[in-house]
Amino acid sequence: ANVDENSELNGPENNTPSPNLRRARIQEKMAKHPKSLVTVARKSDPDSPEIEEALHGPDQDKWRTAFDEERANLENAGTFEIEDLPPGRKPISTKFVLKVKRDSAGRPVRHKARLVVRGFSQVHGLDYHETYAPVAKFTTILAVLTVAATKSMAVHQMDVDAAYLNAPLSEVIYVQPPKELGIYLKPGQSLRLKKALYGLKQAGREWNRLLSSKLR
Repeated sequence: ANVDENSELNGPENNTPSPNLRRARIQEKMAKHPKSLVTVARKSDPDSPEIEEALHGPDQDKWRTAFDEERANLENAGTFEIEDLPPGRKPISTKFVLKVKRDSAGRPVRHKARLVVRGFSQVHGLDYHETYAPVAKFTTILAVLTVAATKSMAVHQMDVDAAYLNAPLSEVIYVQPPKELGIYLKPGQSLRLKKALYGLKQAGREWNRLLSSKLR
């Protein structure tokens, strides 16, 4: 539906669009555009199938297990709580990104489903503020490895599973879960994020803040 620019969603000064109006405009533009060529191309990739393709294909049981595992990860991390959606707030949509993990020989070893937020519809000042997060430059990594090799030092690497799910959020963010997540909400309810999800504009920053505080 078209958004009335003179509606109560407008800001109080100079008829400036409010965050809710800006999000409504973004969602309206998204609804008008057909699926992109990128989305169509992804359907031909067996390692990154679309939801309907995965749930009706030969590996449907493995994908359903992947959905259950992702939900368990989210619940164990305390990522969200079910709350009533405040008047005037619109939840951000989410989706599952599917990926078949393979070993060095090309054999499938895991079917992974990750819940991601469609962060492109986030509104600055409402859903996020700062997004910057420091990242090690490749030249810095090479320098460290060079020093380690020269001095015969041992180098250790670690990976944090579902890292972003550990980072608490400072903003109040509501999301709408996909039906495949298996969480059924009453009318007027939504999921309030307590911790970051992949796809959020500030997710990397929040994870860096948490990690830095633990390493100091």
